[in-house]
Order: sequence, then C-alpha cells, then structure tokens
Amino acid sequence: MVLTDPPYGVEYQGKTKNALTIENDGIDGLQPLLESTLGKLVEHSAPGCVWYVCAPAGPQFAAFAAVLGDAGVWRQTLVWVKDSMVLGRSDHHYRHEAILYGWTPGGVHHAPPTRSRTTVLEFPRPKRSAVHPTMKPVALFADLLSVSSDAGDLVLDPFCGSGTTIIACEQLQRAAAARSSWTRGTAT
Repeated sequence: MVLTDPPYGVEYQGKTKNALTIENDGIDGLQPLLESTLGKLVEHSAPGCVWYVCAPAGPQFAAFAAVLGDAGVWRQTLVWVKDSMVLGRSDHHYRHEAILYGWTPGGVHHAPPTRSRTTVLEFPRPKRSAVHPTMKPVALFADLLSVSSDAGDLVLDPFCGSGTTIIACEQLQRAAAARSSWTRGTAT
C-alpha cells in the first residue's frame, strides 16, 4: 500500500515562530518530482497495490492527476473535510483537501470491507503544526489504513514529513517504509 502526502507545489511557509518550509515545494519542479517518485513507485508496486495520495486544490492538482491518471492508478477522489478553514492566499479559504485513491493496475485490490464508505472523510486537523508545516491527523491515516490493509502489510510513504504514516502504521501493526528529505527548521 502507498499512503503519502507529497509537497503541493505552493511554496508553503508555516505560521509557527520557525516559519517552517518544505523542500522542493515550488510549482516548477512539482511534476518532475511526482514523476520521479510516484511514477517509479507505480513501476515497482505489485498489481492491486492500493494508493492514497494527498493532493492540493487549484492548478497544482493537475500535476497529481496527470502522474497518477496516466499510470492508471487514480480511480476516485476522496475529500478530507477539516473542522476549520486554513487561512491562505486564496480568495476562498480551504476547509478540505483531496486524496487521490486507487490501485496499481493489473490485480485485485484490497477494497474497503463494507460498501457504506463515502468519499467524504471528516477529521479535525491538527491545531498546531510544530513538527511539520502541513501535518495530517493520525486518525485520518489510520482510518485509510484500516480499510485498505491488514496487520503486517507493508505501507510505503516517500514523503513522510511529520511521520503521520509511521505513527498510524505502528498503531495498527502495519510495517512502514518511509523517507523524507524535509529537514526541520531549515529554509529551502
């Protein structure tokens, strides 16, 4: 399984006193970054491998859709609805994020155990992002893991940032393989 939250290409800067930033978070390098990581993971993942990839709204969404769509992975867009809006540079402030869901073509995937799930995932966002500027809630990732993997399964996260995937895997007895080039407190 792949569960990840790549940079969004928005040159994000955190609101904490450290003004945390994310490496490779510019629009110009976004598609090549996604192709070199997610594209390679598709090539090396087993048929039926389930994918959840957090993605931005706005124009940068196209880069995510292109990489996962061209690879045949993207099947649905889920929406994480937060308990409060996030102040940003947009005219309308976001209270949601997209999560691209699908699986590597050519095999049977680990589908959710019931047909009662919807595309809307409602989880409160972390109130403080002191560890990483765009932290995701562990409960959100644990929910996705619980319906698309079993205890002992391997979960890959090439953009682990604050370690949300690793923590959720530990809670649910999944094996995590993760990496991140983000360094806390360093500007890019």
